[in-house]
Amino acid sequence: MRGWQYRGYQYEGIVGFLRIVGGEYGGRRLRVPATTAVRPTSDRVREAIFNALGAFEGASVLDLFAGSGALGLESLSRGAIWCTFVEGDRKVVWTLKENIASLGLEQVTEVIVAKYTAGLSVVERKGRRYDVVFLDPPYHMTEQVLERVTPRLEALVNPGGLVVVETRKSGGLVPGWESVFARTYGDTGVRISRRGDETQ
Repeated sequence: MRGWQYRGYQYEGIVGFLRIVGGEYGGRRLRVPATTAVRPTSDRVREAIFNALGAFEGASVLDLFAGSGALGLESLSRGAIWCTFVEGDRKVVWTLKENIASLGLEQVTEVIVAKYTAGLSVVERKGRRYDVVFLDPPYHMTEQVLERVTPRLEALVNPGGLVVVETRKSGGLVPGWESVFARTYGDTGVRISRRGDETQ
């Protein structure tokens, strides 16, 4: 099958590739399903996100709408100790698990195969809490997703923890949380909200 390109990525057959930007696995390639259900975050935007987030040593991460797993795997490359991936498309999950295995990270990850609301219910039952949550839904769903997820964040995010939302040029902040980063890169907006620190 002839290859094709999307936002600079070359696709051959059923998968394309992007790379981990920094950390222990910097430069390693990840597979990306060639499907409109997955919108890969460009290297430039991922690098901007992780520069804004800073140190990841010891962090626990939740990657909703995980797709290829690029955001969660980038976190692990930069020192995170755990990542939960939630992805509802079983065909995409196959590629996500391939990426995890290619880096040998099966012991510090879990993959929940479910739509985001059902996936959050699984996470809540396990009692997991996170330092960073990535939300990268289809742009037209951003506000709907935030409306449904926000009431559940207090039980999921540690005090001082961060929620990173990729969205269009506007919106994407968690209501009532501190906005710590808001930038736009082309048609992608990155918004980072911080939960208050209960120890203060």
